[in-house]
Amino acid sequence: MKKPTIAVTVIFASLCCNSQAHELSNKHVARQACDVNQLKDPCSYTLRQARYTGSCQSFNGQLMCVRQKPIEFLTEQSKAEHNH
Repeated sequence: MKKPTIAVTVIFASLCCNSQAHELSNKHVARQACDVNQLKDPCSYTLRQARYTGSCQSFNGQLMCVRQKPIEFLTEQSKAEHNH
């Protein structure tokens, strides 16, 4: 009985880590989009065949591009992947 419990725990742990890795990647790209901008300047960045457009906002003393417009999917595949 303990083997299925261990397997389930491993699966959930791996899903958790993958989600965090994507989140860190997204934050890094969003910060890079404002490297040469100032607070409230327009910005955009492309990640996984989708364009995110917004303005530079300050979080913990760092500027980050915060999306304010709908995501622009560059391919039908990226739109399908986002909806899953």
